[in-house]
Amino acid sequence: MLGLGTVGSGVVRLLRENASIVQGKRGAKLNLTRIAVRHTEKDRGTTLVPVDAPPLRH
Repeated sequence: MLGLGTVGSGVVRLLRENASIVQGKRGAKLNLTRIAVRHTEKDRGTTLVPVDAPPLRH
């Protein structure tokens, strides 16, 4: 996912809250494995496990 602002954090919240519904309809568990953000130190209002990855070049 790109971004974890208002919309991105809402998507994360909805995916977490509705994980069992999504799994039931898709027949498989949905895993959000990466989120790209510009400023990693900013408070996002959600708890995520950081993953070290090289920054993207502009």
